[in-house]
Amino acid sequence: MPPHFLYTALLAATSVPGVAWPAPAAAIALGRLLGGEDDLQSHSLLQLVFCAFALRFFLVLATAMHEASHIVAAFVLSRRCPDDESPKFRAGVCTATSADYLLFNVPLALWAQCLCPLCPWPRAAQPCVHLPSGGTSPCQDRAVRLSGALFSLLLALVATFASPFLGPTYYPVCLASAWMVASGAAATDVLGLGGESAGTYKCGNFGMLVVALLDGSVDVPGILRSMAATTAARGGQSGGIVTVMPDGSAVRERHVPTKRSDIAEGLVSGFVSKMRTKAASLLFKAHAKPSCSFFLGHTRFATSSAPTIRESHPHRFSNPQRVTIWRRNADGWQQRQEDHEVYVTHNGDLDYWPLFGVQRTQKELGAWLRCVLHCKNAVAGCDSVKVAGVVELLRTQGVWRFSMRLAFQQVASPSFDATLMGSGEHVMGESVLKEAAKVADSVFASYVSEGGDLTGPSDLGSLSVRLTEAFSTSCPSLTSLFPQHGSFTLGEFARRSISNFVQNDLFSALSTFLSDAQGSFGISTCCTLDRDVVCIASRGQAMSISFNPHAGTLLWGSEAAAQNIDVERKGGGGGDRQ
Repeated sequence: MPPHFLYTALLAATSVPGVAWPAPAAAIALGRLLGGEDDLQSHSLLQLVFCAFALRFFLVLATAMHEASHIVAAFVLSRRCPDDESPKFRAGVCTATSADYLLFNVPLALWAQCLCPLCPWPRAAQPCVHLPSGGTSPCQDRAVRLSGALFSLLLALVATFASPFLGPTYYPVCLASAWMVASGAAATDVLGLGGESAGTYKCGNFGMLVVALLDGSVDVPGILRSMAATTAARGGQSGGIVTVMPDGSAVRERHVPTKRSDIAEGLVSGFVSKMRTKAASLLFKAHAKPSCSFFLGHTRFATSSAPTIRESHPHRFSNPQRVTIWRRNADGWQQRQEDHEVYVTHNGDLDYWPLFGVQRTQKELGAWLRCVLHCKNAVAGCDSVKVAGVVELLRTQGVWRFSMRLAFQQVASPSFDATLMGSGEHVMGESVLKEAAKVADSVFASYVSEGGDLTGPSDLGSLSVRLTEAFSTSCPSLTSLFPQHGSFTLGEFARRSISNFVQNDLFSALSTFLSDAQGSFGISTCCTLDRDVVCIASRGQAMSISFNPHAGTLLWGSEAAAQNIDVERKGGGGGDRQ
């Protein structure tokens, strides 16, 4: 074998992810010995290092060109989208081609590490592009996927016949890198081997809803322990469970097991201990019994961030806060102060969510949510916590402060950059929102005392007029955000606030999020304002549900096998799941 080809083959071993440096180094030393004395004299260590660097450079270049080919194919095919889908799809393509994503979702420091000769290729350096789905037909989606493999194959063929132009030193290096990328592209884009392998370790949801929990016939800890143990087969680096107590407070336990410890046992034991402590504190407090109790659980294999307590599900974006909520019962509208928390367990990936016509990544969405929700606490870095933030933003029913916060974004549509900077003439600060909420609560209290009940169009119009007048006279800081001759008005803001106040429950919030989100989702979510409501949704991720009418239980989760359990205590009689 010619010496340049021998060295290239041995140096290529250093570019295999996860290969430790002693093995390639030993292989290079052995290759030099086998190459003979002449080869030893003609190739210095400096030449070897330079050859290794050239190999890495061509590998990075071929990889970047492979990813770019996906974007080019998507851009070309986006012009064939239906008229009603193309703007949304092209917005995502333009986002993927913007300057912020030229590194293909790999940090610059990792790219620099990839260029370092004789060092193992870092496992975390997995370049990819996230393109919006739904804008093309399945055949076109398939074409975008295969475009990378086709381009890499053509590049490898070009490199094969480029010997006269590259010379004896660079030719084997360029050839090896091109064919390494082409073979990897065939394995991932054509055969789907990379996706299946990555999917071996996944997150998993599990949960249960129990009617009349206090009768004691359902073994809640045993069921949760069994479901957590089965779901942890998908990945058990961390886990968590949350429930809402009868007084409207949440109890959440998140657990990162130690080496060789049982995640199911540790998680459920900690959760039950917290729940019993909370229940003991409620013994002498009056509260209405909920019609059911529910428990949202999750086990996690850390892919987007480290397996820590903060990064573990169930996720909550904002810290708990006391809010004024209006509820309607048999006696009419009643005003109360309650704790507000929103929790989400999520299996899948949030790629994009649109903000004012532009597809934003989960990192951009997180930065925007922190400003809009006036969030001052530390937030996890994974994508799932942003799902919790969006649901928190959209669930506004019965709370004027939340309803107006969302209405301002819907009506005024302040710019993304201005919102992040917290400045500008069309940015609603926290103090302005609180002042406007006090005015709205006062106006609504007066409206209700006069017999208003928001049941007909005339009631909505009457309340809208009252709110607009009250804002104009009692809330100058809010009025200043709505210019008299602008494209949006204070009256439109009041009408949208009323609509959010009446309609946007937890189910509506989750539905709105999924209708616009790009990615894959298996979600369960709850809110402390809705003590007997849990919402479950799935798109692109497995989620199954089973019922036991005899025991009054409902189980759900990512693993159907996790629901194959006896839900009643021994001697309880059992019951068939449906």
